[in-house]
Amino acid sequence: MVEYRHHPSPLRGRTPLQAWQDDPTPLRDLPAADLWTFTLEDAGTRTLTTRGVRFHRRDYVGPWMTGQAGIQVRIRFMPHHDRRIEVYHAATGRYLGPADLADQATEEQLSAVR
Repeated sequence: MVEYRHHPSPLRGRTPLQAWQDDPTPLRDLPAADLWTFTLEDAGTRTLTTRGVRFHRRDYVGPWMTGQAGIQVRIRFMPHHDRRIEVYHAATGRYLGPADLADQATEEQLSAVR
């Protein structure tokens, strides 16, 4: 095993590995479905309309949007992946569902939102 000699002063003479090993905080595994949410960036709030939700000058739609026009939502997205965004209720933070680019949606998906 390679020994590292880096001893940052806040660790009181210990290496980062020693500090990690000495930490009594229990570790827990997260399901992959939950883990990816930590990679999402917050894009603020928007108003859901009959056209879906507007983000970066493009419309996004999802089947769960039916009858939801007018509510305030919070958008979260993965940088450099603009085909889908994740939508949360702005007031409660409850996950509402994904939304896909409207220009890639089928006519059936678009009419379901309207």
